[in-house]
Amino acid sequence: MEYLYPVANLLSSTVLTAPDPADSGTSIQVQAADADNFPDPSTAGAYNLVVYPSGYQPTRTNAEIVRVTAKSGGGYLTITRAQEGTTAKSIEVGWEISMNITAKMFVDIDTQMGEIESSIPTTFDDLSDGTTNKAYTATEKTKLAGIEDGANKYTHPNHSGDVTSVGDGATTIANGAVTTDKIASGNVTYAKIQNVSAQGKVLGRKSALAGSVEELDIDTDLSSTSASDDTVPSAKATKTYADTKIAKTTNVTAINETGIADGEVAVFNLTNKDIRTSNKTLPTDDVVGTTDTQTLTHKTLTSPKLNEDVAVTIKASELNGILSGWIPAGETWTYASATTFTISGDKTSKYQKEDKVKLAQTTDKYFRITDISYSSPNTTVTVDGFGIYTLANATITNPYYSKMDNPQGFPLKEVLLFSGTPSASVTLSETSDHFDILDIWYEGNNVGGATGIPYYYTRFDTAIDDMFAPAVDMGGIDSAYKIRTSGAYIYRSGTTLTITSGSGVNYSTDTKSDSTVTFSDKKFIPKITRVRGIRW
Repeated sequence: MEYLYPVANLLSSTVLTAPDPADSGTSIQVQAADADNFPDPSTAGAYNLVVYPSGYQPTRTNAEIVRVTAKSGGGYLTITRAQEGTTAKSIEVGWEISMNITAKMFVDIDTQMGEIESSIPTTFDDLSDGTTNKAYTATEKTKLAGIEDGANKYTHPNHSGDVTSVGDGATTIANGAVTTDKIASGNVTYAKIQNVSAQGKVLGRKSALAGSVEELDIDTDLSSTSASDDTVPSAKATKTYADTKIAKTTNVTAINETGIADGEVAVFNLTNKDIRTSNKTLPTDDVVGTTDTQTLTHKTLTSPKLNEDVAVTIKASELNGILSGWIPAGETWTYASATTFTISGDKTSKYQKEDKVKLAQTTDKYFRITDISYSSPNTTVTVDGFGIYTLANATITNPYYSKMDNPQGFPLKEVLLFSGTPSASVTLSETSDHFDILDIWYEGNNVGGATGIPYYYTRFDTAIDDMFAPAVDMGGIDSAYKIRTSGAYIYRSGTTLTITSGSGVNYSTDTKSDSTVTFSDKKFIPKITRVRGIRW
């Protein structure tokens, strides 16, 4: 028999997501706030809904009846289109979707009523289950008629075992039938146990070998005359007896147990001549003796001092770091940017500007600290990698720091980049990008008759790629005339350093009234002789 599909009063919503395609899609979404009101076909069975434009009454021309066969999260319904003779419509977002009374509901009711009527037997023998003789037979009627009112034909059976019975229904529990296994835990209460004979008794057994529970006396006097193996001492009697047996030295007149807690160390008080608490507890591990060795874990040492001849244990990696100028940081450094990392807590008293740091990110990297600041909960450290090293957005391992000027492996602050045959263009041993300053020495080579090779020096800031070196005085020819040169340009690019002299025309700075001297044939040709790089 097919049952009616589920129904609900006032069940309606609007379309949140329309079927795709609109006139043939089989998935539709109702508003989230209404989703829980729609029955789940997997438990309640499939049902029909009416879909029609909002603001209109449903008609044959604008409405479609769909059958809901499944429901999923978010208010999505799986539907079968064009039910009960309706045609598929192009359903849009915002259309009404509701459970209305449709023809199918009345048809189903009528069908099921017919099934119910057809299942009702018309005679006692017609029960439609394949058997016969369902109505009382004449013999059965005779049996029923022979039973008097109030008669009881039941005969109680006899039982055997732990519990026996006879025909009258009386039962008897056999001796020894109730064993421990047949008593539920906790069912035997103190009140159901035999009464203790008198006060001052405990239960145990003083007789030899195993046996029944016996009463033992509680001894409140542990004097030698009354103490017995057949008694149990009370706590008070035990204390009283112990106090009388503890021997006291001449200087100890009392034991002051007030305030003594379990595990505390007792001390002798000379003033009061008693033994009392020290308010100090024993360590949970081994106690250090005068000649013992003890490992101290998580202990704070105030102003510790080590004897010079005492051996100190140190890890090989830590010793190697100290010998090379590096101290293990002993903390976690976390990447923040290409030039900064953070440390938990305030570390401004541990690190300062110009300290060196060493860390590992696949390979070792070296930096100097240019700034350090603390803002709870972290300290931010700003570093300079000289154009050689930058921090990667990755885990930092093996952090070290150094207060030394030149710890092992750290890039030298000053490096001789070139010293050799003078030339207008030279190749540096390391790229100029790794240095803040270049110290440049160059010579003024005079062509055309002037004697001597003057030497000059200038400081080059690598924040720029080229600079102008001012004119230089090449000395005097006599007391009236001096020769000066035009300036020179210095260019840098990576490992290349170049100097040019421009026009190189020499001229006189002094003149006599009777003549003018020009030295246009005297050229100044500068050449680089030596370069030193300074990283910071």
